[in-house]
Amino acid sequence: MILFKVKLRRRWQLWLFLLPILSCYGLKMPAPGQVITPDDTAAVDFSNVPLLTLQEAVLLAMRNNPDVKNAELQRVVDKFSLAVAHNQFFPQYQLKANAQYQNGQVSGVYGATQNITLQTPFSTQFSTEVTQAYTPYSGERRVLKHASLSVTQPLLRGFGPTVTQVNLANAIDTEKSNQLVFTSQTINTIVGVVSAYYQLVEAYNSLKTNMLSLKSSQQTLKETLERIKAGKAALADQIQQRATIANTELSIGTAKNAINQSYRNLLIVLGLDPQAKINIVKEIQGINRVKLTLDESIGRALQNNPAYLQALLNYRITERGLITAKDAQKWQLDAVGTISRPLEASFSNAPLVSRSLGLNLDVPIHDLSRQQQLVNAKIILAQAKNTLDQTRNQLIVSVTDAYENLRFNEKQVALYENAIKLAKQSLDTAQLKFKYGKVSSFELTSLQTDLTTTQLGFTSQQVAYLNSIESFYQLLGTTLDKWDVQLFF
Repeated sequence: MILFKVKLRRRWQLWLFLLPILSCYGLKMPAPGQVITPDDTAAVDFSNVPLLTLQEAVLLAMRNNPDVKNAELQRVVDKFSLAVAHNQFFPQYQLKANAQYQNGQVSGVYGATQNITLQTPFSTQFSTEVTQAYTPYSGERRVLKHASLSVTQPLLRGFGPTVTQVNLANAIDTEKSNQLVFTSQTINTIVGVVSAYYQLVEAYNSLKTNMLSLKSSQQTLKETLERIKAGKAALADQIQQRATIANTELSIGTAKNAINQSYRNLLIVLGLDPQAKINIVKEIQGINRVKLTLDESIGRALQNNPAYLQALLNYRITERGLITAKDAQKWQLDAVGTISRPLEASFSNAPLVSRSLGLNLDVPIHDLSRQQQLVNAKIILAQAKNTLDQTRNQLIVSVTDAYENLRFNEKQVALYENAIKLAKQSLDTAQLKFKYGKVSSFELTSLQTDLTTTQLGFTSQQVAYLNSIESFYQLLGTTLDKWDVQLFF
């Protein structure tokens, strides 16, 4: 049974329709027994494999991620638990049968009982019972059929729907809490996919930056060798550049290894075969800024954060525990009415109808265990209130910290953009001066290294900013809205 569905905007509906055939269209799976060789790594594009965008990766994970599948299966159990709670107010049927044999009897005694009970939401209990007994023996048979109806109405303890429906109300809130758990697990999966995707993007960009740096360093070394050959530079000028080239080659190897590891990690998060082939969008697209104010962010978090909403539900359940404990302190006074009559009998003088009405009273005297339940319920409720207040305050602090971190990362990205612009201008100026011998090769190499370091830092900062955006929406509990995913419980 599939309990998870995805609701997309119109531009994604066609793509979702094609997801079942994704293995033929968007992924290249290895043939049976085929092993991807080291030369066939994710460090290069796979031919004839379309790009998998981040939005598509999220949707793919919603279909294949094992955590999501397990959460869907758990929903079956959760919904059945709620059905059990509702079932207490439906008629309960029971059938019993017996057979008894004794020494000296020609035949045994056979009996059957059909019982129906009904607990109403208003605390009234109905019970009907039909009993049949059959004793065959020579010359005559004896059959007895008897029916009865009993009505019990609590007058003190257990009186009223507030007490009677405590278990059902708790089950409903527990189901809501389970839905929040499912929502939280789905959000965690989406955030994990986004993080893994951006990690691979960062690794690709690191490789690209180092490759461009290597090409620039090699060009500088070539020009330096020409100057040395022409007698315009010292032989030692090439040492620093060769060292820079060697370090850059090491960085390239590290970046390729990071690509392979990040690539496999992304496949696992997507729930794909570890040998599947996918291509991703390697450029970081335009970043959509969070336009909410801090007060708006806090308000949305208090309305949508799954952990805080669960704390509210737990507090409501604890409040009902106090209701039950207070009810247990009352005297037990029940009004019981019974009507019974034989349906068929061999005794002609048997009474046709028997009616009775009674009161059952149970008075607890100095019952410390009941008083202990009340004290415990009050303490637990007070502790739950403290926990709820702490959870609310912690959520506000977390949203505030995340909001400030978001704005900090946003400013850092802008600063990196300006730093890269200035570093490029400095390098371009130095390269022009280098041709005329106005700048040493050491100064030029240092500027090239600075630019590479700044570009790598810029990519890392962009990824950090994007991840902080996802963490921020996760804290607000609005990740599903951001990615156009809707859960159907």
